[in-house]
Amino acid sequence: MLIANEMVYFKRMQSSKINLIAVDDEKDLNILFQHFFRNEIKQDLLDLSFAHDAEQCMKLLTEINTSNRIIVLSDINMPDINGIELTKMINKDYPNVEVYLITAYQKDHIQDKIADTIQIKGIIHKPIDFQTLKFDIGL
Repeated sequence: MLIANEMVYFKRMQSSKINLIAVDDEKDLNILFQHFFRNEIKQDLLDLSFAHDAEQCMKLLTEINTSNRIIVLSDINMPDINGIELTKMINKDYPNVEVYLITAYQKDHIQDKIADTIQIKGIIHKPIDFQTLKFDIGL
């Protein structure tokens, strides 16, 4: 019988490298993501990219190695194209990409906003708990 740590290790060994795109208009979050994922980047388990808006995210998706697992973490509140609209674009053009929405809103408020209009893997609440996030995405 596997214990929790062995299961996480086994899950990690089975999965391929992850291409993670964090999308947020707050530019200093890039440093935060680099810090919290530094070990996974060093171990070559993760390629981390940062986009400051939806347009930049969509451009990065065209450049990414599609043989790897691709995850987009997008803030909901962004100028121009918000995270929900970005998710609709990703769902349409890249249906295999896993999308997580990041928000400071309460879960019920977000559930009402998205209803069944988009496909997401999950909702991440601010402040981000990076240990939980790592577990959720399989790192």
